[in-house]
Amino acid sequence: GAPDAAVARDLARSIAASSLVKAAIFGADPNWGRILATVGARAGSQNYAVDPHRASVAIQGMPVFERGEPVLTDAPALRAKMRAPEVRVEVKLDGGTGAATAWGCDLGYDYVKLNADYTSLIVQTADGGLAKDDRLTNYSPSFKRKLIVEALSYISKFSGTRCVIKYGGSAMSKPALEQAFCDDIKLLRSVGLQPIVVHGGGPEITRTLAKLGHPTPEFVDGMRVTSPSDLQVVDMVLGSINSHLVTLLNLDGAHALGISGKDGALLRAKKLVPSSGRDLGHVGEITSVNASVIEMLLGQGFVPVISPVALGDDGQSYNVSADSAAGAIAIALKAQKLIYLTDAPGILQHGELVTDLTSADLERKLPDVDDSWRIKLRAMIEALRGGVGRVHVIDGRTPHSVIAELFTDRGVGTLVTP
Repeated sequence: GAPDAAVARDLARSIAASSLVKAAIFGADPNWGRILATVGARAGSQNYAVDPHRASVAIQGMPVFERGEPVLTDAPALRAKMRAPEVRVEVKLDGGTGAATAWGCDLGYDYVKLNADYTSLIVQTADGGLAKDDRLTNYSPSFKRKLIVEALSYISKFSGTRCVIKYGGSAMSKPALEQAFCDDIKLLRSVGLQPIVVHGGGPEITRTLAKLGHPTPEFVDGMRVTSPSDLQVVDMVLGSINSHLVTLLNLDGAHALGISGKDGALLRAKKLVPSSGRDLGHVGEITSVNASVIEMLLGQGFVPVISPVALGDDGQSYNVSADSAAGAIAIALKAQKLIYLTDAPGILQHGELVTDLTSADLERKLPDVDDSWRIKLRAMIEALRGGVGRVHVIDGRTPHSVIAELFTDRGVGTLVTP
């Protein structure tokens, strides 16, 4: 709708180059005002026959401004769409037939920081390449003071705190994330916290079963149907994961000791029967936790690393949910904190991170989440009912998210309280 293609191209480039528009895109803010202000400023400076008040604006296909007034009806849904890798902004003018498309990028914290500190943060590597030197020494004195004072206040507060961490998802699949997690556990222990790690292993179990020619896994209500032969593979894979994690932790000086839920009858379970009545095989639900086993390890300064296989009263072994196991262990230990590492920024609503929730909020969410998240939410609710002080849901795909959640004022994920 521009007077001609040249004007359309100039206005499109102005929008794509606007720092205010870029920042709004980064923040998933459907700010039509910044877009039309850019159009108006450029049109006015170049004497284009364009009236921005008669324009219409759509973002990600959703109208936000038409006929001189805002028309956005579902802002949360649009913000969720704006989290996509590509964001499309469409401006329709009423001044002709000219049309054009311009491409740009958003403007985020890291982009500004990287370019502002380029000479101090970008270094040449031995092979001639470039790398980012993000050590604290490269930052301003005021930033370092603020960061250290903030962290020290939490270190003092959390000394002696028991913290059960459910470790799973992408955090287990990438060496860099594994190492970052081990560093976090070592730091937690060094400042006086008592971390207890409960790990999963679902993706690796699925891959191993496929390699061994087992049928495609079937899930009912988020739980894997587990035959006797499948259980042998589950035991083997979880044992391997446990050993690998303990090795990494001990190489890092974390003083870890790995155990199965069957060791010392740590986890007792009964056969899980879902509401459908379907036979899930060797899948169990936890009936009791022998906390004295973990108490003994904590008393000797160990970091317990627990695999979620339980012992039944019938003498059978049962595959149990690592999410549920972490919650049950946190209750038995009277842990002040329970942390879930997930493949999401935290608990989302309309694609947006929700930073604070209560157990009542989780109850209301149960009907609207998928089976895997329903298991997590139920475990969180039970943990809070059982006396656990706080539950944290954080992104395991981000290095050192455990430290960032616990030792900063705002955290990085979702905090759930009773």
